[in-house]
Amino acid sequence: MSRIIALQRPIRRRPLIVGFAVAGALLLSACQAATVTPRGEVTNPTIAIGRDGAASTVLGGKVFWAFGDTFAPGGGVRSSGAYADRSNPTRVTDTLVGGRPYQLVPFTPVEAADNASGDGSQWVIWPTELINTSPDKALIFSTKFHATAEGWVEPSLVVSEITAGSTQSRRLAEPITDPRGNYAAAVYQRNGMLYLHDCGGANLAPELVTKTAGVLPGLGLGNLSLNPTPGRCRLARVPLSQATDATAYRYWTGTVWSTVYSDAVGVVPGSNSGLSIAWSPKLNKYVALSTPGLSHEIQMSTSPRPEGPWSAPATVFTAETGIYATRIHPHLSTADLGTMGVTYFRQDQPKKPGGVVLIDLTPAG
Repeated sequence: MSRIIALQRPIRRRPLIVGFAVAGALLLSACQAATVTPRGEVTNPTIAIGRDGAASTVLGGKVFWAFGDTFAPGGGVRSSGAYADRSNPTRVTDTLVGGRPYQLVPFTPVEAADNASGDGSQWVIWPTELINTSPDKALIFSTKFHATAEGWVEPSLVVSEITAGSTQSRRLAEPITDPRGNYAAAVYQRNGMLYLHDCGGANLAPELVTKTAGVLPGLGLGNLSLNPTPGRCRLARVPLSQATDATAYRYWTGTVWSTVYSDAVGVVPGSNSGLSIAWSPKLNKYVALSTPGLSHEIQMSTSPRPEGPWSAPATVFTAETGIYATRIHPHLSTADLGTMGVTYFRQDQPKKPGGVVLIDLTPAG
């Protein structure tokens, strides 16, 4: 991974792990604590498009996918959207103009001008979660930062809105800016309240960083290398109806909800390599799936409350190669979440593109 994030070539958000990958194959560990059934790679069967990330929801009766870095024949964008039929969610169709998709979360004129300035730095926006506000509209939560020679700096949480049929959202607000992160991870809604998480830095696993910048050569972490609670993610909440209002956010201190983001402490086991949380009616608990940085694993924790106490992470799936961007998709799961539809980005060998993989994961018991 280069210090400056460029669009001239496919971007890996983590250094690659060389594996002996076979496309579509899954290797389950001997201590497997779940049943895993592959459902396929999320892809457009008619156009060669590379992409990572993969949040989703249902818009206008179709599955809408929100991807991160996307590379099509006509060029690349930092985010994109595509639709699929609910009966075949892994087969997507894209809207392309000149062989290139629309950028799902558009840059502002100032950001676009900065990116075109030629100084080597770039604003980056990666969508992380989608939350419906109606059957035809959803909020997109994205992580934004400035990739410079000094590091990934100026992080913020971007909230935008997508309408059914469109593949470009409307920017609404940037309610959180925090030198240590932006609470864009594992956003979910329950009983009208949104819960958001920050794992210590912009899309970098907290267990891999220290207070010293540049601990991983070439990543250019800058002041995003600060992680106060390695392996634990901080928690914020806000009413869904006030998601664009910075003053409405509250941060969990370990005992109470505070108006001051610097009061927050890490309580949720997880990693920016992949953290996703959903309420499981079957377990009558919250379920968190996470991927430790630079690993092949998906780990699972449970809790009766968003604030915890959370159980210790246990490995429920091991892939054949390095993975990241693990996400639960409730609308692709059984109604009780006894079986969860889960995606991850499969990294292959350095010269192979990898891909977004959808699996059904049924925890034991």
